[in-house]
Amino acid sequence: MKNNFVYKFLSKIDLEIRGKHIERFIHKLAHHNIELLDIKYFKDGVHIKIYKEDYLKVLNLKSIYEVNVVDASGLIKLKKTLSVNKFVILAIVLGITLLIFLTNIIFEVEVVHSSSSVRNFLIDELKMFGMKEYSLKKSFKEISKIKNEILEKYPDKIEWLEIEVLGTKYVVRVELREIPSKEEHNVNRHVVAKKDALIKKITALNGMVVKEVNNYVKKGDIIISGNVSLNDETKGTVSADGSVFGEVWYTLTVEYPYTYYEERLTGKSKKVIALKFLNKSFELFPSFKNKKVTETVLLKNNLLPIKLVLEHQEEQIIVDQVLTEDEAINKAISLGREKMGKELSNQEYIIDNKVLKVNVKENKVVVDIFFVVYEDITDYAEIIVNDNEKVE
Repeated sequence: MKNNFVYKFLSKIDLEIRGKHIERFIHKLAHHNIELLDIKYFKDGVHIKIYKEDYLKVLNLKSIYEVNVVDASGLIKLKKTLSVNKFVILAIVLGITLLIFLTNIIFEVEVVHSSSSVRNFLIDELKMFGMKEYSLKKSFKEISKIKNEILEKYPDKIEWLEIEVLGTKYVVRVELREIPSKEEHNVNRHVVAKKDALIKKITALNGMVVKEVNNYVKKGDIIISGNVSLNDETKGTVSADGSVFGEVWYTLTVEYPYTYYEERLTGKSKKVIALKFLNKSFELFPSFKNKKVTETVLLKNNLLPIKLVLEHQEEQIIVDQVLTEDEAINKAISLGREKMGKELSNQEYIIDNKVLKVNVKENKVVVDIFFVVYEDITDYAEIIVNDNEKVE
């Protein structure tokens, strides 16, 4: 008995045989050592399965019987299938080959830094090492070597450098080495309040502090004086320096609708290779859940509804909501805090907030919010020669 695995690949033919006294013909085939793999009788004849190499023997023995090939299996069917679909198979093979090739191409180099001059400098530097758009991906070892060479080349300029491969993109993060420089003040000055506030913190580097924490000050009031005095007598004038933080108050009016829909881009983007079949897209490296897509066709087949595309994807945040009155008020408060927070630095923060008034309209709420903010109120005022400033 032949091995079952080998048997599946042997060429076999299904024959339909018609004629009188069909059993005699079946016995005749067996007598001539033709192996009958399967036999199924029907009203006017029989279906048999034989090996392909026995087909000519059957034809030589058929005499008055009608013999027709109705199917094939094994290697012979595989060859036939490949022959019939050779152009489709060729297109798929070429597509996969191209896909593999394109996934090893870099389509974008992104330098993450706030300064455009730094971004342009690093992009030009990376080009010298062959790390640019539409070039082959570098190996991890090559990237590490290039990174170290750049760090060695600019030891006084670059503090830290990282190069990451994300799909078909290089993402470069850099931190520059900052050499602190002493700020020189050529003009004598006071440190004054930038706005009305309640003082919460005073840090004096130069000059005389004339206000205390929890003192209320108005815009322009002197907090650190540049006039240095002793026993109520001015002994000299300096350039006052320092920082002052205070409690500042704001009122903000925020509107928020009951029904709200928004599509907002986050600023993040990627270039992704995708295979499109009919209206479905299959991404090689799935990225954003919600996105805006602009595609460039790389390869398509005019006979099949399939194409290979390069997608430029931009991440989106989609907000679709219907709110109750209380929910809309809470959203308005959150939006107000978000707006206020955007105006503050890392050292500043919102101490507290309180709703002053809520105006409920047909399709929205209008909320007046009172904010208490911890804020930098440092400002400077030049000391005019012979000015008569009263130090409190």
